[in-house]
Amino acid sequence: MNNKTVFLLPLLRCFGLLAIGCTLLGTAGCGSEGGSSDASPGVSGGTSTAGSTATMSTYKNVLYTLINNKVIIVDLGGEVEPKSIVNYDAETVYIYQHYLYLAGRNGVTIYDISNPIFPVLVSNYLHARACDPVIVNDGVGYITLRNRGGCPGDINRLEVVDFTDPACPEKITEFAMDAPYGLAKAPDYLAVCQPLYGLTLLDVGNLGNIQEITRYPQFDCFDLLYRDDVLVVTAADGIYQLDATDEFLVELSRIPVGEAL
Repeated sequence: MNNKTVFLLPLLRCFGLLAIGCTLLGTAGCGSEGGSSDASPGVSGGTSTAGSTATMSTYKNVLYTLINNKVIIVDLGGEVEPKSIVNYDAETVYIYQHYLYLAGRNGVTIYDISNPIFPVLVSNYLHARACDPVIVNDGVGYITLRNRGGCPGDINRLEVVDFTDPACPEKITEFAMDAPYGLAKAPDYLAVCQPLYGLTLLDVGNLGNIQEITRYPQFDCFDLLYRDDVLVVTAADGIYQLDATDEFLVELSRIPVGEAL
């Protein structure tokens, strides 16, 4: 067993969890949009293939995963030895086009991964200290900031950022929420998890006037994944598939977990 094999063993569990999401959505689900994207799986690259709170993602056959304050970069083709980038703040990993977005408690760090093995720092988007998953859709970033679950600060809101030019990110607006967590972008709305209110849908068609559409309090969720009119909801009592054709969500399936078994 060589060093690379030993290094990859701890990651197998992560791949197993990712496979569950891919199975729920079908083969195409590995290249999702919103909480993920319209790209094919990381082998071809494009956009993140997991939910907004993911700590790993792939791009062009290269794996990026967070371990002990480092971004570990693994060539899945085996041609280059694993390397790492030190980042003491990163909590989640998201890929949009050929950019790697590392979201942390102080902001979002953006790397150009045109050469996937050798990321190049592009910019840092700073915000008030809080926990912050991020997703990017059509050049617009959606960041949830919260101060619960061990997160610092007193900020609870959604921030919307213009990432059209990743070198010069600019905040567009913000929207007050209650400890928002995981999120996903559907064509007609933004879905956000809130611990007290459940799954919340927002109308972000006019970013200057974000409006709440409705809430689904029965879903005590913490992460979301959207693909082809299906919303996968990771909740305290299970993993749900919802028909997300419009804001009137309909349950398609559920895998119970924990006490719900």
